[in-house]
Amino acid sequence: MTKAELIHCLDEAGIDYDPDRLDERVNLGTGSIGEVNEIILKGGGHLIVKTVSSSSETRVYSDLRVLRFMLGLITFFSPSVMEKGTKHAFCSFFDSIKEEVNLITEANRTRQQAYAIKAIEQQHIYNIRQSDLPECAFELPSRPDGWPIRHPDTGRLLRKLPVNYKVPAVYGDTASPHALGMEKIEGATLSENDQPELRGIAAKLFNIDPEKLTDDHLSAFRFSLKRLAFEYWSYCYAQTGFFNADMHDGNVMVAVEDGQLSIYFIDLGNAQKVSRNTVMATYTVLGAMEKLRQESDEAVRSQYADQIVRCLHNLGDYDSDKVNWATLKHEVLKIMPYGVRGSLESKVIELFNRGYTCHVKIPKETAALFRAKILIDSQCDMTDEARRSLDNIMPSLMKLLDSDDSSAEPGFPMVSDEDQKYWLMMLQQYPELQDSLLEFLRTWSITEDEVRHAVFQLISKRLPPEEFRKEVDKLMAQWRVSRANPGIQ
Repeated sequence: MTKAELIHCLDEAGIDYDPDRLDERVNLGTGSIGEVNEIILKGGGHLIVKTVSSSSETRVYSDLRVLRFMLGLITFFSPSVMEKGTKHAFCSFFDSIKEEVNLITEANRTRQQAYAIKAIEQQHIYNIRQSDLPECAFELPSRPDGWPIRHPDTGRLLRKLPVNYKVPAVYGDTASPHALGMEKIEGATLSENDQPELRGIAAKLFNIDPEKLTDDHLSAFRFSLKRLAFEYWSYCYAQTGFFNADMHDGNVMVAVEDGQLSIYFIDLGNAQKVSRNTVMATYTVLGAMEKLRQESDEAVRSQYADQIVRCLHNLGDYDSDKVNWATLKHEVLKIMPYGVRGSLESKVIELFNRGYTCHVKIPKETAALFRAKILIDSQCDMTDEARRSLDNIMPSLMKLLDSDDSSAEPGFPMVSDEDQKYWLMMLQQYPELQDSLLEFLRTWSITEDEVRHAVFQLISKRLPPEEFRKEVDKLMAQWRVSRANPGIQ
């Protein structure tokens, strides 16, 4: 954007920038709609500001009007080319783009994601259990528990790193439709364009010389972090109903903070929240559709189709005088014949479109969920060649991690300075426990790997002092039993 457009955005949001130093701003990224700059404030402070110029907003609205007009022409002249459900899906998608242009919306949804993360930490969640769902439903995702790094050949746990999931802090007093002030994250996105910055993150996290990290090592690191972020996305949706509908590697940032890995979710203008019942219906629909393509018995297939129709009955908006549930059930069976292949999520989108012809409209939030899942799956798919390449890379990376352990004190695991402080602080609070533990290690035959594994387990839990003491006592008791009775694991 031009300098004049930037000034207009900053003034509208009431950002107290230094006009004499505006040319010193640092552009941190430019997208198709807006851009992000680091602005110098009066007094010398710095603020990260995302801006969308009025001209960009006008261009987006103009493009959407043209697209709507084209859809209308196609529908009028060739009604058979585009089904009503498809047109409805396009219009819902256009509406979501309009929402994303307004940065006040992004500020509010970023806060919503922060609330969802806090709810997960405090267990204030939907608490949906597998027993709450029908037998055919997909299995609910489990809560991510750090980042376990195992040797691909032996399965040995080399490290288990704690992971913090976050969003950048947004400042309500510097938010307007065209500008949004936010916290600066000293990290990198998981986009391939940020590979050099990601190399620094990996080196800092593992305490490794950056020059020892090859591009292949970085690919393995990047893919692992993407998988962690997407797993958390799934769990967050399953237990809070909140999700980012535009989830891709460029909207995930990683940083090393206080020696620990932090994964940030950014650019949440297209995030949504749905109810507990909608979440349950999601996993039921996916599971029942999977069962349909595995089942040939017509009577059983009919039961699964009934499950799906009941979910659409709860998910959709419809006029009871017009809706045709019997036809919709027939469409379900037709979309999912026995043995059909392909993405389940794309089949669900097709089902939503067919539902429209039966006078059942699916809310845009629900349709956005499955579009987001398709987007995520497309980034997780790996060719066999790429997977074999990763299998070859990981042993090399693990060897690299182990080789840098030579400087560590014998018997003490490689951990960050912050983790070591926590470990030592806990032991210092209980001198008798420290003496007992040292005497135990001298008396009993405990391998270095077992000690390493136990220490990482204790550190990752970040227990309060009394709980820490109990865990160490419990661990020593378990080791005594396993040594006294070799048959017991």
